[in-house]
Amino acid sequence: MGDELKRVGGAPVIARPKEETKPATASPAPAPAPSQVALTGHLTFTDAVQFLDAAPKVVLDPEARHHMADVREKAVDAARHSDEGIYAWTTSVGMHVTEQVPADDTAAQRAQQKDLLRRSDAGSGGKLSTATVRLALLFRANAMARGEMGVRPEVADRLLALLNAGITPVVPQSGSLGNGDLTQMARIGRAAIADSVPVRYQGREGPASEVLPQAGLDPFELEMGEAISIMSGSTVVSAAMAVALKKAEDVGALSDAALALSSEALRADLTRLDWFEDPRSEAEVAAANALGPLLQGTERGTPRARAALGETSRVQEVFSLRTSIETHAIVQDEMARSVRALETQLQSTPNNPKVLSRDDGSVFFRQSGSSSALGLGHAATALNVAMLPLAEHSMARAKQVMDDPRLDLKRLVVAQSTSIPMLTEMRANAAPASSFTDAAKSQQEDVSSMALTSVQKLDENLEQLLDVLCIELLVAHRGVEAAAPRLGSVAMGKGTAQLTKYLGEVLPKGSRRLAG
Repeated sequence: MGDELKRVGGAPVIARPKEETKPATASPAPAPAPSQVALTGHLTFTDAVQFLDAAPKVVLDPEARHHMADVREKAVDAARHSDEGIYAWTTSVGMHVTEQVPADDTAAQRAQQKDLLRRSDAGSGGKLSTATVRLALLFRANAMARGEMGVRPEVADRLLALLNAGITPVVPQSGSLGNGDLTQMARIGRAAIADSVPVRYQGREGPASEVLPQAGLDPFELEMGEAISIMSGSTVVSAAMAVALKKAEDVGALSDAALALSSEALRADLTRLDWFEDPRSEAEVAAANALGPLLQGTERGTPRARAALGETSRVQEVFSLRTSIETHAIVQDEMARSVRALETQLQSTPNNPKVLSRDDGSVFFRQSGSSSALGLGHAATALNVAMLPLAEHSMARAKQVMDDPRLDLKRLVVAQSTSIPMLTEMRANAAPASSFTDAAKSQQEDVSSMALTSVQKLDENLEQLLDVLCIELLVAHRGVEAAAPRLGSVAMGKGTAQLTKYLGEVLPKGSRRLAG
């Protein structure tokens, strides 16, 4: 195949020539984030990660602003001259869709916007994370910038004003069917117009009606068709998925570290494994090369090391080691698919109705079902299922280390056993949420993707997996320490030696979570 071979602990690691490299990671290494970002209607997962890490000021791109204003003027004119009711513009919504709201009645239209937000704000349960809500503000303003919702640019400005001021609406986690984040986005919309809903600002929580004026934000009224353009779509699903994927990248790096350190503790003979010599996919190449720097130069699996601990022979390594590269590669593949699903959603206009343009520059309204986020829900479920073997392999490796009679680690049995209920909960959470759906709103929403629930289950499992991996790292570190006096000068890998030193510094301090 013309591949170069690099030696890592006596075993070759395949490294594709640079011009042929196709990284299977979910996102490339981010460039330095700018201090200000102008929204054009196009965002990527990498953009979302940079935003969360750097929190730049966000504004509308001037061309997007001009386009939005032009479309708004034409959409209002089209609504006024239409002989048919236009959903949520000249009619009410849901079960009240037959009720007419005249396009020229400004007072009635403004009252309709408040009414839509208030009666849709019916969520319950815990609160969405600050990161998810901030990304929801960013994603919705960006979707508006494409000019296919027919809203004034001032509406996007208002969402960005909350973002730039550091005002975060307090949003309930439950309530959406996934066919549009109506309840969560209704809460965000109410915060944007300074209604009496809770927001967080400068470390305190208070009603938006009081907090926004304190932050210098003037009162704001929504006009015809603008409340539905805040609520409609799959913005919260997309935001929650971006947060989960960012966390999944951290989990992936931690799983590499845990696997490498357990390999050292178990004295895995890398020359007898096919990790580095027979990859079947680009994802397996990437997974093997991620382990390479960690294990480079290790001698822990050599006959000399095993003899020093009184181990005479070993026919083969345990299954949780032999299959680990494939397991990690599957996760990388699903991560890449999930990122593609997210970016597909970010490049669309999930809104009902859409305002589309003809070749002659005029506009027209079309019903849309693009708010279902079905692809995101399926991607979250697939990634969730792919993550399960990481937990299963991690728990199995930790038990192998703990049960090694040469290391005398029985005192860790309680710590290691805590992985068992975590894994049980993870398996239950991996069940597809879309298999438990019912019709709603008198059959108006007769199917439901349950995408947000799927993403929330993924996020919960990632939290559990972080703990499982930390337990493996704890056990593996103790195993390496226990063997050290008898192994003497037998070298560890370059990366695992650094990791062992780091863990030796943080574990005595009672660090529960080692990621980050």
